[in-house]
Amino acid sequence: PDVCCDAPCYDNPNGFFLAWTSMVHAIYRKVIENGGVPIHGALIERGGVGVALAGASGRGKSTCCCRLADPWRVLSDDTTLVMPARSEGFCARPFPTWGDMLRHDGTILPDVRHAVPLARLFFLEQTASDEVRPLGKGEAAAKIYASASQIFGSNLAIMERAEPGVVRVRLFDNACRLSSAVKTFALGVSLTGQFWDKIDSTLY
Repeated sequence: PDVCCDAPCYDNPNGFFLAWTSMVHAIYRKVIENGGVPIHGALIERGGVGVALAGASGRGKSTCCCRLADPWRVLSDDTTLVMPARSEGFCARPFPTWGDMLRHDGTILPDVRHAVPLARLFFLEQTASDEVRPLGKGEAAAKIYASASQIFGSNLAIMERAEPGVVRVRLFDNACRLSSAVKTFALGVSLTGQFWDKIDSTLY
């Protein structure tokens, strides 16, 4: 079903922020109910295959997107919605932030209609040289849950007023299923290296 939000407050950033929060609350809720996870991460694509680059603010998601070499393509640089695919595995689609919505600099918003199969999930680390290491399913599930919590923020608290703990349990269950279905890695990114070569090494 569609989620419609009428926000007659485009000249008021505070009002717009409140309307945006209300809208994403509904969207994130629907994602979790359907077995998905909102990820605090960028989404990149190569040849129809999606890869998520997750990390807290300041870990380098946007910087990595700016440095990324062809034929990789950036779909979003901050938020990704991960959902179970119709057949098997998971698919991912880019999702804009409220900051994206407030820009008036000609920035093209992420196309939320465009979904790609999610092949790999990487958690960014700042390192002296580019490196990659696989994560166990338990560590991966914990990191996925933490990543979702970073962008959910007050939304979880709002939900829990009516359903204490229920949403968190469902979200963690979804994170566990995602960690079992999609190979997850820690990706060390240096200032001058070609980190995308490390991504390629896990795909081919």
